[in-house]
Amino acid sequence: MVDAQTIGVLVTASVTVAAIYYASTLGEARRSRHIQLLLQTVNYLQNGDAYKQYVTMMNMEWKDYDDFEKKYRSDNNPDAYARAKMT
Repeated sequence: MVDAQTIGVLVTASVTVAAIYYASTLGEARRSRHIQLLLQTVNYLQNGDAYKQYVTMMNMEWKDYDDFEKKYRSDNNPDAYARAKMT
């Protein structure tokens, strides 16, 4: 007959195995999400529109964030704002 101590050991062992399995599954899911994000980022950057947006941004001239807001915010310069959104 199985005593209470043996049952306790079996339950503890099964919980430990389940925790290890869960932790490894979480690690694999995290790695999979990282790889998926990397692939999506590379795919976006290889798109011609992303390069156009980058070039448009690099051609803008500003000293600091406030200067950028004064020159390129949608209220002050709707053409530049629309051009940045459309490319």
